[in-house]
Amino acid sequence: MRGLPADSDGEIFRRPAPELVARIWDEYGQDAACERWYWLGHWNLSKMAVAGRAALRVTAGVPQVRGHRRSTTPEQEAELVALVLRVGSVDRACRESGRCYATVVRVLREAGVRPPKEDRRQVALRAAATKRLRAAA
Repeated sequence: MRGLPADSDGEIFRRPAPELVARIWDEYGQDAACERWYWLGHWNLSKMAVAGRAALRVTAGVPQVRGHRRSTTPEQEAELVALVLRVGSVDRACRESGRCYATVVRVLREAGVRPPKEDRRQVALRAAATKRLRAAA
């Protein structure tokens, strides 16, 4: 485009803050949000609105919204976080607790805890040993 500054497209098509998307979506409707940020698409905007609502609840100090189909209670989730931090691995915590990997990772994400990093060399050695055992069987 001639006559415009070099970064004008970047300013026009800037990704909005999720909180702003949530406010527009909730106050004026999804059509208004989709019209305002047409280049992002409905799916991206709906995900941003969900994330924005969660961020607004955190800043307002409102407790976390829990879905009705949760398989864990808040007490169990606190125990899972403590277990992961104690054993140092999400995989080991899954084996000890009997919970699936996705549940443990979701609980950690919602608690704001980063999963502990495992030594990649140890992971590779375990994978190689497992491969040898399967080949021998």
